[in-house]
Amino acid sequence: MATVAYRPELENPAREGAVSFALMDEGKLSMTTISLEPGVNRKVDDQAWETLKSLDSVKALMKIGAIEEMKARATSEGSDEADVQRDPELSDVLGLSVTDAMKVVEASFDETFLGRWKTAEGRSTVINKINQRLRSLKAGEG
Repeated sequence: MATVAYRPELENPAREGAVSFALMDEGKLSMTTISLEPGVNRKVDDQAWETLKSLDSVKALMKIGAIEEMKARATSEGSDEADVQRDPELSDVLGLSVTDAMKVVEASFDETFLGRWKTAEGRSTVINKINQRLRSLKAGEG
């Protein structure tokens, strides 16, 4: 599964909601709809994501930074393997580079997920960013 961040505020004009794409299969017998919610989308089907990346509209959104694929690192340093096995969403974010992890934290609104991530994370810079994000969400500044 791919992890994709969608920032509708970067579009011109800015959007406030999700963006959806309808994909027709090669035989034109069925259609699949893929939606990207504002923030981090951690469960985007790999095959659908590869198809989406080839669309001109998605390429334009990627060029302005409104859509960004979060790339995983080869290893997840500092992660607790038991936590990762119990929570597959953690394996997605623990494998991100620090730069991408920071972007995911900033785009996240799920306090429960951020708390689980903080517990499993081993990099102090990412933990500090998670703490900062949790404080801003609790203060209503999200």
